[in-house]
Amino acid sequence: MSTEVLFKGLPRALNQIGVITGLKVESSPEFARAFAQEVSIFLYNHYGILTLDEIVLAFRLNASGEYGDIISHYGQNLTIEHIGRVLVQYKQRRAKLAVKIQNQEKLPEAPRPTSSAIDEEARQFANEYYRKYLTGEMTEITISYAHLVYNDLDRFGVLNLDKEKKIGYYKEALLFRKKELGLPAATKDERKAINKLVQSYLEKQVPVAEKELVRNYARRLALLDYFKALKGKDIKKIFEDERIHEGTPTNEAGRQETGKGEAKKNSTSQQEEAAN
Repeated sequence: MSTEVLFKGLPRALNQIGVITGLKVESSPEFARAFAQEVSIFLYNHYGILTLDEIVLAFRLNASGEYGDIISHYGQNLTIEHIGRVLVQYKQRRAKLAVKIQNQEKLPEAPRPTSSAIDEEARQFANEYYRKYLTGEMTEITISYAHLVYNDLDRFGVLNLDKEKKIGYYKEALLFRKKELGLPAATKDERKAINKLVQSYLEKQVPVAEKELVRNYARRLALLDYFKALKGKDIKKIFEDERIHEGTPTNEAGRQETGKGEAKKNSTSQQEEAAN
């Protein structure tokens, strides 16, 4: 999908997704522009092989339960994280859905990029993301897909996180999520959904989507610690020519201490699961 097609067609696609999901983009023009820009970057770098029609189709299929468990979003506003979760599921089922897509004339026309091209785009995207961190341009929207940058860096072997450190970040993320669920809800329906989630934690039957959300929070914490370490060494780029600036993120002492009491409450199974 070319950038021109993406930028021109994105407003219509976001409107269709809003109709399907009932989610909205905050109405202020400044936020809407910033959101559209970040979504464009996100889709171009991570889902460039999909057409906008396919992206909308992914939400239709999710709403119809085509994936099995419907991927829900607890909140009123559409987020990049929710878009990513739906598209991850869609890509996994894409081959099986090819016939349905073809019947609706939704097959992408562009050739599939090579693995080397995908890797190069991922490196450029990671460098740009780190640049925003250095210049203070990170927004709530930008932060919401930090886990995707983490996944790329982890795939390239940059982060050097062992199992113990991954478990540590998961404990921090779990504590943060439980505090987040305790915040006042915007609506009655949102409060009801949150209460249901809290009950699932008490019964140790946490939904798969919620577990993945906590993992993404953990990946975000690890990535930001890695960025902090690079900044401390006055490194301006993660990937520079053929060189990779490697580093092992270290949990900040304050966060470790905060999560210490909570860590005792987490089951061994949760910790093992987090390290995967």
